[in-house]
Amino acid sequence: MRVLLDHCVPARLAAALAPLAVRTVRDVGWETAGDVEVLRRAGPRFDAFVTVDRRIALAPVPPGLVVVVLHARTNRLADLVPLASAVRRAVETAPRGTVVAVGA
Repeated sequence: MRVLLDHCVPARLAAALAPLAVRTVRDVGWETAGDVEVLRRAGPRFDAFVTVDRRIALAPVPPGLVVVVLHARTNRLADLVPLASAVRRAVETAPRGTVVAVGA
């Protein structure tokens, strides 16, 4: 499964999401694009988009993409790693075209 991490999610979270194939918005050169544009671009290239930005739920989600919104105390790696198994589960099982909240 191909996963794109938003710029507000530490890139080092990718290791905790193995065996998913994880790239970052920066890796693909989209760091200056807005939320709607990133989702539009990600739709055909990725299976999931992971973010801590709760406002993303207001953006249209492409039909082939799952948006996973992490709910943690902060966006620091130490607060996000405990959510990794739930993120993997959401990426693998959530219906495409939906937004899924993971965490508290």
